[in-house]
Amino acid sequence: MNNAEDVYEILKNGGWYKDRKMDHDKIIKFINTEGYDVLDNVIAFLQEFLNLTVYFNNKRNGLKNDDFDFVLEKAAGLEVPERLRENYSPRIGKKLCIIGSAYRDHMVLMMAEDNSVYGAFDDFLCKIGDSGMDAIEAIIFDYDFKEIP
Repeated sequence: MNNAEDVYEILKNGGWYKDRKMDHDKIIKFINTEGYDVLDNVIAFLQEFLNLTVYFNNKRNGLKNDDFDFVLEKAAGLEVPERLRENYSPRIGKKLCIIGSAYRDHMVLMMAEDNSVYGAFDDFLCKIGDSGMDAIEAIIFDYDFKEIP
């Protein structure tokens, strides 16, 4: 198998399937209610991946059941919209919206208006991938993330 086939197999084990579509209006309502920026590309991504929890073998720390998820309620409990707007967005020059969390909720996942995905905790910020699928692959296969000063 190649990396793409592996990624899709791992996603399927987390409940993903081709042409998956979650409720557009509910996603927008939640993001608005919580005070995050509503970005069309984020809504499109979440329609496909919302509420998935994906388990994988973390090559870096040897944890056999590490995870990432696209559960907005959980991500919203990890990071406030003000930090996205006042700390993370200015550092990359793009609007951001939460999309999930990773590494047993130690990192919040955010997508920018250009589809790139970032991870953060406290003042640490890194770019994970140029798209949602790039970020999923980078997390699963333990690619190096680019730290943003």
